Order: sequence, then structure tokens, then C-alpha cells
Amino acid sequence: MLRSPNRNQIVGNFMRNGVYARAANLVAVLVLHRAADEVPVQCGFQFPRETVRGYIDGTKIEANANRYSFVWRKSTEKARAKLLAKIVSELPGVVASSGIKWHIPESVEIRHLKELRKKLCEKRETEGVVLIRGKGHHKTALQKALEKVSEWLGKLKQYARDLHICGDRTQSYI
Repeated sequence: MLRSPNRNQIVGNFMRNGVYARAANLVAVLVLHRAADEVPVQCGFQFPRETVRGYIDGTKIEANANRYSFVWRKSTEKARAKLLAKIVSELPGVVASSGIKWHIPESVEIRHLKELRKKLCEKRETEGVVLIRGKGHHKTALQKALEKVSEWLGKLKQYARDLHICGDRTQSYI
């Protein structure tokens, strides 16, 4: 007596025989065209130096070092706004605790944080402060300020990158 295949077997057969076989052919065609610098326009793929992006239903797909994460434009904008509000509220305390003279702008941008980080690094070098890590060690106020500014700067750069990838046309990317 023959049993009918279950749902998982049907999906597996479809993926194995249908999708994977066609995907391999598509990749082979794109690689051949890329080698000849003749990527067909109708494919919708772009080949920057480091990543591969495609547009499917308004979503950008970016393949980068086998790491896939879904990024929503609105979520990124909200997180960026919250981070900027946090920076504006905490920045006077960070500047005061580090002991440097720096004018705090009304709206903080990446270039302002880079300037502040540069001043903090200069002060660290002039005072000869050694960066400390590990258990049983206490960080100086200057090191704490430097780490906090570097963390904010990294997050703002990531949000700027995410929003740049989304562009004006799309609301998300993978």
C-alpha cells in the first residue's frame, strides 16, 4: 500500500527540484554576465563591490557575510530619534564629567560626536590615561565618556547606513 506524501515532503521536493535548481541557474547567468560586465537590466540586481542587492516587492535584499536581518525604515527612524533625544539629555553630563571644554550644539550630528571623540582622545593622550578592562578595575570618568561617545557614534552610523540602504523607494531591507 502506497502512502501519499505528507506536506513537508511536498514542500521539500518543490524546493529541491524547483527553486534550488532555478536559483543555481540564475546565479550562474548573473555571474557570467558580471564577469563580462553585462548584467541584464531586467534582472533588477546591482553588484557593488562588497554586497549584492536585489529588489523584490519593494524590499531590498542585501547579502553580506551570510548575515541576514530584516530592517524596517520606521523602526530605524524611531530608534534614531530616541537615541538623539538620549544623547541630548546625557551629553552635558558626559562633557562635564570628562573635564573638557566643548560647546554642546542644539542638534547633535555625527560630525559633532566625531569632534567630541577626537577631543576626548587628545585629552586621554595628553594626560597619559591608560584604558582599563576586566574585573576588579575601575574606569576613569574620561574612559567612560570616551566609550559612551564611541557607542553613540557607532549606533548613529549604523542608523544612517540603514536609512541610506532603504533609500527613498523602499520601506525595509533584509
